[in-house]
Amino acid sequence: MTTWRKQPWTWAKTAVGVAVVATLAACGGGGGSSSTPPSTSTASVSGVASKGLMRNAVVSAYAVKADGTVDRSKALATDRTDNAGLYELRGLPAGQVVVIEVVADDQTRMDDEATGAVITPVAGFTMRAAAVPEAGGTASVQVTPFSEMAVAIAEKNAGGLKADTVAAANAQVVLFVGGTDVLKDKPEFDPDTKAPLNAAAVALAAVSKLAERGGLGCGVPLSQLSAPGRVTAAGAVIAAPAAPAPADQAAAVKCVVEQLAALGTKDDDTSDGTDVVAELESSRQDIIAQVGYTGTVPPVQTADTVAPSTISTTVAGYIRDAKALITSLRTTGATLSNKTEPTAITTRLKSVGDAFDSAVAPLDSSSWTQIVTAMAGTFVIDSGPWIYSELMVDSAGRFNLLNTSADLPGQSQNVPVTCRFADATFSATVPSGPTNQLICRATYAVREATAPLPAGVGSSNTNVAFQHHFRLKRGTDDSMTIESRLVRQFGTINSTSGVFEPSTVATDALPVAGGDKAFRTATATRTCERSDDVITSCNAFGISGEMAAGLHFEPGVGYSSRGTHQQIALNFASSATGTGNTLTKLATTAEFKVMSGTTRLSTVAIKNGSEIIAKTATPGNVYNVSSALADMENSSAKFIVEAVAPNGATLTGTLSASSFIPDGTGRAVPTLASFQGVIKEAGGAALFDGTLTATMPEYLQLNQGNNWSLGLNGTLITSGTNTLTLNATLTQEQYDAGTGKRKFGLAGTYSENGTQKVILSGTVNEITPSESALRFSTPSGVAFTVTSGATSIPIAKGRDSVGVYDVDKSLLVYADNSYERF
Repeated sequence: MTTWRKQPWTWAKTAVGVAVVATLAACGGGGGSSSTPPSTSTASVSGVASKGLMRNAVVSAYAVKADGTVDRSKALATDRTDNAGLYELRGLPAGQVVVIEVVADDQTRMDDEATGAVITPVAGFTMRAAAVPEAGGTASVQVTPFSEMAVAIAEKNAGGLKADTVAAANAQVVLFVGGTDVLKDKPEFDPDTKAPLNAAAVALAAVSKLAERGGLGCGVPLSQLSAPGRVTAAGAVIAAPAAPAPADQAAAVKCVVEQLAALGTKDDDTSDGTDVVAELESSRQDIIAQVGYTGTVPPVQTADTVAPSTISTTVAGYIRDAKALITSLRTTGATLSNKTEPTAITTRLKSVGDAFDSAVAPLDSSSWTQIVTAMAGTFVIDSGPWIYSELMVDSAGRFNLLNTSADLPGQSQNVPVTCRFADATFSATVPSGPTNQLICRATYAVREATAPLPAGVGSSNTNVAFQHHFRLKRGTDDSMTIESRLVRQFGTINSTSGVFEPSTVATDALPVAGGDKAFRTATATRTCERSDDVITSCNAFGISGEMAAGLHFEPGVGYSSRGTHQQIALNFASSATGTGNTLTKLATTAEFKVMSGTTRLSTVAIKNGSEIIAKTATPGNVYNVSSALADMENSSAKFIVEAVAPNGATLTGTLSASSFIPDGTGRAVPTLASFQGVIKEAGGAALFDGTLTATMPEYLQLNQGNNWSLGLNGTLITSGTNTLTLNATLTQEQYDAGTGKRKFGLAGTYSENGTQKVILSGTVNEITPSESALRFSTPSGVAFTVTSGATSIPIAKGRDSVGVYDVDKSLLVYADNSYERF
């Protein structure tokens, strides 16, 4: 048994990664207006009033008449902004257009970002916003020059302020500001310097800068502040101004806000010297340079009129399904992939996964090789003179411990364990026959030795091998002592045989990073039958004491030692079982502790009930199960595991394996494996409860070869209200050994609280990224496909268009012109 025992935790992290891939679209919050039918339910709105922040301004909400004009006969609700410019209005009619109006009076003060001053707005300075709040929640509505612009645009449409015209106007303004949702995103400012801290605030500060510069003709007397020959939102023609004259900043701000509302988002006449797009973008760049803002801000751009859309009842239903899909991706995505939140599932699972990378270290390939070497080496010593004639011994007295039929080169992907008999002092002398002492080396990797060589290492060494060294010795009382250490062994590659030849100089063996090179000592016990003082069969084998640390490899980093050593208490008990006692049952219990000096890093326990069942050459012989199986295909293994990671996270469950085949050394390895159990983080909070499975048709490493697959079917427990059930399969279709890149096929679903929400399928191609494509769909068939490099992603149900996502603007506009920004 080799690497599969650690890999279930690699599967866990990979499968969770698949779930995160399924939430690629979930990149933020917000949302757009929608055409919601009138309702008797009530709703609330809240937000900030800002051109700079407006403190102590009067905020009122008004209903809209049937003709699309504002009903000013009575305010639906009133408030005053607080010291942060915030307001909240409650008891508004849900599903109906309401207009939020902010008016400055003699108590109002306003921050000015361009000058850094606190100014008194011109009395009566007004900004509006229009929205359709939904029942049961609080809509976020920022009242700014841009929301005023959107209201003015909506008022120009036939029918005035309707739900569809408001949605279209809001979408048009968002496009105008380059995709920054200045209508939904709360602007953030430095409380001392008034400098903008996010993209929405930068857009507002640009208005202040435009006023300071006297832009849009706003450096002239207030009575003549307008663009010449321009048609306003109300349809009036503006007269040409007189010669420029200075205006104070408060008056200029009022002027610029009114000009933006009058001129709109598309400047059809730039010959008058008031190019809206150019002036606003220039002011935005000036304010960015002035305050040293380093965030991402898309440029202001001309936005064609977004007309209100008339859609069929059928398409309206598809839009509802699409919004439900996006909402699911948003909420689930925030739960799964928000790496900045400690409660996000991926953050929590990554923490547990990383911890278990250490926690299950005793079950990885290098540690298991130590156990197999101890068993096989003990068997060779116990077998007496007859085994010597079966070994293929070279001129140096060496033989391959795990495969007596052929030698293995030192750079084989399979782990070769070469041994030789030694005298009582473990000298280099080659004995003429078997002894009670054995020296072995397990070689995991051989690399070129890079200059300069470590101090004390001989200059003739051209290679370095990462090895476990073993010394086995049977005492006069039949006890078996097993010493092991993990080292970097320097030496050379034999040019004829291609085998790594270790140096015999003691200083040419150095510790692996993070460890030491001291030999650790354990004792092996066995219960055996004998014939003429030669052991013929054993039905129990155990190891207790200390053994060398496991070897860890991380791509891009290299090899390191897992702690300094391991404490081990392992017992195998074999018995004949099955019909006619033709099978061997190997009951297993064990406890491994990964140590760093005297500090325990992690613990793994294999509990009662764990077993291997196999058809072997000699039923009931413990040694046969540790090597080749007579019927590998019908063999099986089950391990009941409890593991505790360094941070206190726990794993409890069952590791199972079946359909064994021989690897290059003749050892049995599984092609089917699974883990079923529970993952808990430190403190006991559950993270995952379910099953992870793997199919490896040719016992391929999970990061190599083709046609292996990973499956996850279980529940991710979130810190919120959603219980996410994932059912996904990831299949590796292609592997490029030169680059380590892969091509995956993906298929699966996930459900929230028992209701299926998302169906996903497609290909993730690291080899040719342009061929990657992932399809997300609802059970009703509304779907979109994400392809590498796409700038526009349509959402559709069959041939019916439901919406389009603009990747560059991070803006999704539905067929009814409602929108969402990511």
